[in-house]
Amino acid sequence: WWTLPALDTAPFRERLDPVDDLPEWFSSQVFATVGEGPAREVPRLMYEATKIPGVFEHVPEKLRGVFWMRGNGIAEELAVLHTGLWAEDTKTLMAPQMPFSWAWPSGIPARAPYLG
Repeated sequence: WWTLPALDTAPFRERLDPVDDLPEWFSSQVFATVGEGPAREVPRLMYEATKIPGVFEHVPEKLRGVFWMRGNGIAEELAVLHTGLWAEDTKTLMAPQMPFSWAWPSGIPARAPYLG
């Protein structure tokens, strides 16, 4: 099968402010830590943190980058797909959940659909 190369996320985490005031349902999970930063900086941070040499180059160019999920009915805002494994024969991308691959707003944006 396939395993992502080891990734040191510490330099990227240090550029964010930790978020400790989380809902109990999330706080009980041990799969993630949460940080926040300025909206003008977070997409670049996500891109840099997930551009893994030896992986990034094998993902089709149109699937590389940070995607804004405009109109998404759930509060997810940004997604990164270029950390995945591209299967050329089936034109399929298998993208794992990993640090810096997904982002949510830290509040309810103005005009958010479905009450934010």
